[in-house]
Amino acid sequence: MSAQPVTSPLPEAPDLSALLVDAVTTLAAAACRRSLLFSVDLDDEPLDLPLPSAAWHDLVVPVLVRAVATLPPGTEVALSLGRHAGLVTLRLGDTGPGVAPAGSDGGLTREAVEALGGRLHVTSVAGVGNVVELTWPAAAPGRHLSVV
Repeated sequence: MSAQPVTSPLPEAPDLSALLVDAVTTLAAAACRRSLLFSVDLDDEPLDLPLPSAAWHDLVVPVLVRAVATLPPGTEVALSLGRHAGLVTLRLGDTGPGVAPAGSDGGLTREAVEALGGRLHVTSVAGVGNVVELTWPAAAPGRHLSVV
């Protein structure tokens, strides 16, 4: 009898859209208490990256928690997640008062995002609002990468 190598299937990368919806759902009650108006726009296709779910969670949740904790009542918060021009982009924009550039990282550090292969771009305009964008190189449409 010859020994056959045992192979286990590689785990699928998490669907980023589902993880984003879970994060927003988790914070929905707190956002409602602060009268924040969230909208979420998701790509039609599943989006994944070679990141563990925990890493995605550690990047996204602090941005959402900070928005819920600091934005004034009535602020609109627009989240979008999609694939365009070879990138997967998560964008969080708000109609809040904007913050000084030194405090405009959305609760993230550029180093933390870059350590996971992404890029962080923040735009903040006093009196207009903030935009936090996280981008990563995308896999080909329909191709799923394995969780690292």
